[in-house]
Amino acid sequence: MEISRARARGEIAAVVLTGAAFLVFENLLNAKLPFLAVAGLGWTAYLVSRMRGTSGLAEAWGLGRSNFLEASKGAGGILAAG
Repeated sequence: MEISRARARGEIAAVVLTGAAFLVFENLLNAKLPFLAVAGLGWTAYLVSRMRGTSGLAEAWGLGRSNFLEASKGAGGILAAG
């Protein structure tokens, strides 16, 4: 699955801007929780819209059902350890 360079750059820029905005909201505005709520909802909406618009994207990102059992074993082992 190929994604365009423009989309990749836009996604990286959005992540960097989210990180920079987090620093501003946490350190200058003392509004960490509202920022996290809005950013979390925004990124979740973006991911859902991307997955609905592009078939096979969840599998490509490792979020599909094909490897769920295998990933769950590893995560369960880490959870049990500690």
